[in-house]
Amino acid sequence: MPDLSKDDRIFVQIAAYRDPELLPTLRDCIAQADAPERLTFGICWQHDADDSLQEFADRPGVRILSVHYSQSRGACWARSETQALYQGEGYTLQIDSHHRFIRGWDTSLRALLRGARERGSRKPLITSYAPAYEPGKPVEHTARPLRLVFDGFTEGGPFQVMPVAMQGHLNGASLEPARFLSAHFLFTLGCFCLEVPYDPKFYFFGEEPAMALRAFTHGYDLFHPRCLVVWHHYGREQAQRHWTDNKRWWLRNERSLLRYRRLVGGDAAADTLGEFGLGRARTLEAYERYAGLNLADRRVSPRTLRGAPPLHPWLARWTGKTLYREYSADLALKGLPADLGRHPDDSVCLTAHCPRGRVLQQRDLKGESLLAALAQGSYRMRLHAGEAPASWSLHTRCASGDVATGKTQRWPGD
Repeated sequence: MPDLSKDDRIFVQIAAYRDPELLPTLRDCIAQADAPERLTFGICWQHDADDSLQEFADRPGVRILSVHYSQSRGACWARSETQALYQGEGYTLQIDSHHRFIRGWDTSLRALLRGARERGSRKPLITSYAPAYEPGKPVEHTARPLRLVFDGFTEGGPFQVMPVAMQGHLNGASLEPARFLSAHFLFTLGCFCLEVPYDPKFYFFGEEPAMALRAFTHGYDLFHPRCLVVWHHYGREQAQRHWTDNKRWWLRNERSLLRYRRLVGGDAAADTLGEFGLGRARTLEAYERYAGLNLADRRVSPRTLRGAPPLHPWLARWTGKTLYREYSADLALKGLPADLGRHPDDSVCLTAHCPRGRVLQQRDLKGESLLAALAQGSYRMRLHAGEAPASWSLHTRCASGDVATGKTQRWPGD
């Protein structure tokens, strides 16, 4: 276990791709720190010819790998390059290039990490999605911190997560155990850069599930902070992205998904990934018990599905036996009112039922999701349940006053 008293520096890792927010992020990171002299930076700067980082070029502790954006190999490759700039700092903070920070963020994160270690976690890792900010506007200090909850499995294999705001009284000095990991906000021991190196052959999709598995099996305990630390800029509709600049990005993505499937395919398959495989401190099965997932069978526990925190933060002792299977089907949208979707309050409610008629899941379609489903003529409904759905029905509401309740139909495939 590293002796952090010997090095209290924070190595801030930033992978930046043609991002005008990089400079404001660096300025705010330094300005809001209690001890900016203890910050060092590793930046993989993927830029255009007209971009400049001259403002920070001569600042001590700023290590910049300068790459023309046409030479970039994607987000995970860039994060791998930032890790290579690590020089033994006691802590590391991994962020994107579009963030804002609370005052004293460095002191707060070090205190949270120390508290977790004092309570028995050898390698705490603090992570979550961050509340949103908009460039040029004040950050919202009343925003609630977020926890990551399960949001289904993708067609390619990796599970998805979504952020949910924490409710109730929040203690700024506390953490709660987490199942999942965010790549845009990750704070832990600096040795993480050496022990869990980023796989440069990963692309982007599947990055966070893979890193959650690898961090956990290397002995890192995942936590969400029950307080605000940073804000993150989402949306970015006009932002340049690697996959918009590279028409053959999908080849890297396919290779990435293959590597993810090897990672979760058992010891023999994971071992072929070498240093980018699973750790030896815990097994893949231990992560599945802890997270309430069965990755091979695409199942999830009721507690995980509810978004409740894990019961045991670092002992991998999830003891539930019930796992819900994933079901999905394309539900045809026929015989609906002709003017449905023209008003923002129009909606369609789809309901899946078990063989005894009990509701398994309801899904409300409004706005863009409704328009997309109407254009497609169907909606892919995905749910997790202890038994297979037997039937489904729909109910529509139109601002014009038309209300239609569809008859119950058999679940497709039965």
